[in-house]
Amino acid sequence: MNNSNRIMNLLKEPLLHFLLVGAALFLHYKWWGNSASLPGGQAGTPTAQIVVTRDALDQMKDLFAKTWQRPSDC
Repeated sequence: MNNSNRIMNLLKEPLLHFLLVGAALFLHYKWWGNSASLPGGQAGTPTAQIVVTRDALDQMKDLFAKTWQRPSDC
């Protein structure tokens, strides 16, 4: 088997594709994801909050009770 066949077989390997896509995603997050994805533009200092209202919490409890046939623990 010559070198060109080995290279062609390697390029057809799904594990290589998986690793390349994973590396690309990692590098994208590392370079642009930290500050671009957070409000305020600074890494590690999120300014947004998630607010769950009492009505939403009651709906979640009711849905849990209907789904699992028991009351929730919270």
